[in-house]
Amino acid sequence: MLYPLHTPQRVPISVYRASDAGAPKLKMEAGSLKTLFKTVLTGGYGEGANRKDGLGWQMADETATGAVFANGSGFALKVDNAGSTSINTHIVCGDRWETYLGFTNKTENTFAYGNTNAMQNWLIVGNAHAFYLVLPENKEKGQILYFGKICGFYEDAHNIAYVNTSYGANAVWDNGTFNQKNLMLTSQHQDGGSKPVATVACDGLSPFMNLAVPYPDAVFGDCLASAIVLVEKNASPRGTLPGLFWSYHNLQSVGEMQPVPMADGQDYIKLNLHDGGANTHCFVLNLTEWEM
Repeated sequence: MLYPLHTPQRVPISVYRASDAGAPKLKMEAGSLKTLFKTVLTGGYGEGANRKDGLGWQMADETATGAVFANGSGFALKVDNAGSTSINTHIVCGDRWETYLGFTNKTENTFAYGNTNAMQNWLIVGNAHAFYLVLPENKEKGQILYFGKICGFYEDAHNIAYVNTSYGANAVWDNGTFNQKNLMLTSQHQDGGSKPVATVACDGLSPFMNLAVPYPDAVFGDCLASAIVLVEKNASPRGTLPGLFWSYHNLQSVGEMQPVPMADGQDYIKLNLHDGGANTHCFVLNLTEWEM
């Protein structure tokens, strides 16, 4: 059976920083990261010229330390922030968000945030369909949490991804490595929704994933980077991860979350998503628009 191909669209995104006027503070307190998500995803912050509206997500089942955040895809991110230094996250679906999906109903889905530099310099970037939370450990490396739609190869509004580079079940800060543990994709099959929802574990692959060529590029004078393809383990590719690109270059001379010039003239920042800061795990994150 043939399915219609997906035609990517360029979608603007919004950027929220800890340094913004009126931005909420992330603290080592139960419920603090849940409140940050609530503010950025649904409510917004700031007054007058400093006002930033929320991303337009829906929130359900809120408690003092937890909530469910939905983006209209039929799936949602359930956040439990009962701990003071981490959250536990699950992909859920169902009329009352009662169904936990596959790999995400495990203790490995802890995302730790209890790091002073990370809390003082958090960044959230996204739109009504997806978002990244970026937490820098120091000037050399950081970690991300992604939840939302992917750029699928075929038409399917229900294709989403969950990416967590924090270290699994550890509730205290321990920077992880992209692709090492927590990369998952949730997809509704291409059959009109009659089959059960399936959650599959994926790798994020790039032709540049083992490279660290000197920066800037000797020919083009800037940074080259490739899309990250989400590939089901031992099976088929599912789509690409919006906004994040694997660098061809060693960008460790650039500070974490600092600007990286790219040929398209849009705004990008450098990330290193490796627990040891390996120069093969440099990435650039687009802060202007994503293909989705």
